[in-house]
Amino acid sequence: MAIITRDDLLERFGKKELIELTDREAYAVLNDSVLQKAIEDAEAEAGAYLQAAGLVLKTPPKALVIKTCDIARYYLYENGVTDIVEARYKQAISWFKDVVKNPQMLDANATPKATNPSRCTVIPNQPPASWADIGGKY
Repeated sequence: MAIITRDDLLERFGKKELIELTDREAYAVLNDSVLQKAIEDAEAEAGAYLQAAGLVLKTPPKALVIKTCDIARYYLYENGVTDIVEARYKQAISWFKDVVKNPQMLDANATPKATNPSRCTVIPNQPPASWADIGGKY
């Protein structure tokens, strides 16, 4: 599932900023291959959090699109990010960590995962039918 598109980034950040971030030589045209790489990287990061939350979504909710766009924008800033871009990236990562703990933030039908699931199962022993079955007198 694609989470964000080129148009999502254009709508959120504007063509001028994306040209400046993707055309690293002339700053004149939007370089779609650079933009697509940032989208793929951001979706990979977002996807890892969704997988950790156990979520498989058919269509991305608006909040997911917004946060993934912020991550893609962060990846486009190769030569140092502005304070706002870094702050929005950190907020997005914090938000994704919250989604892992509470998947209902994105899917109302999701069931919460155990916070600290055990890797072992305890099965109690069956009690003897009578104390005489244990082979001794008490």
